[in-house]
Amino acid sequence: MLHNLIIIPDCLNELSDEHFARYMLYTQADAVKNTGNAYSAAFASSYNAELPRLLRMGRVNVCVFSPETQGVPEGAFYMQSNKIVERVLGYKPVMNEELGSMEEMMGKLSESLVDFPVIKPENEKVSLIRDEESVLLEAEKYNTAAALLCGKTADTEAFKCEWLNLISDGIISDNVTKLLDDAKTALGKDINDLFRFGSDNIELTALKMCEDGSGDVVLRINETKGLDEVHSFIMSDIYEMGFRFDINAYETKTFRVTPDGMVRETNFAEGIIPFNEFEW
Repeated sequence: MLHNLIIIPDCLNELSDEHFARYMLYTQADAVKNTGNAYSAAFASSYNAELPRLLRMGRVNVCVFSPETQGVPEGAFYMQSNKIVERVLGYKPVMNEELGSMEEMMGKLSESLVDFPVIKPENEKVSLIRDEESVLLEAEKYNTAAALLCGKTADTEAFKCEWLNLISDGIISDNVTKLLDDAKTALGKDINDLFRFGSDNIELTALKMCEDGSGDVVLRINETKGLDEVHSFIMSDIYEMGFRFDINAYETKTFRVTPDGMVRETNFAEGIIPFNEFEW
């Protein structure tokens, strides 16, 4: 029986990259906290062209599918995004196949890695943020900005719970509306007035406290017009600082900002999920 797999709910296919990343981040952060290791494998019952890119956000490089999954071959194969580095090993068992342990399965597969077929998308869709997610993002951005500017404590656990709740019921609770109203009142200004970008094709998609408890803030930005090799900058009244960055068409970039304003680029996993050996 396989174990220590991240279960990928089908509803994540209908949600944005940000929501998928949050789910992976929270699941992996809990795994690191409880076991000292992140999971390297996932289980999914459906496939879409973005899956390898999204799984790699969470440091997952193996995905086992249900025997009923459509669109993938039986046995072992590679799923690859349009970037060669975003490659995930997939495995679809035949009906009633006994898999044993993941370690045993990987041992058998490693003998014929070069023979695996590759699934590669011609194009990847741009995943839009739904209204429910937009409310959560706005509330968290105001909450984080208010915490930084006004000295209050950011309520990160409440937002973690609401992100996970959205997966199960798709309903924004009254708690989120109250969080947003309270944070707007505490901040006393529009969140968009706190950030200035060097071009109109850049948007701020997330402003949150880092999940490692360091006090660092995570900024996530997205290119919106399909333009490649964009040279831009961001300036923030929160830290009285600014920095330059390069970004490509529809790309998302994540930055960590320390309490004293030092900036470094990181990944969707915020740099807190370690690279590790396979844990089964």
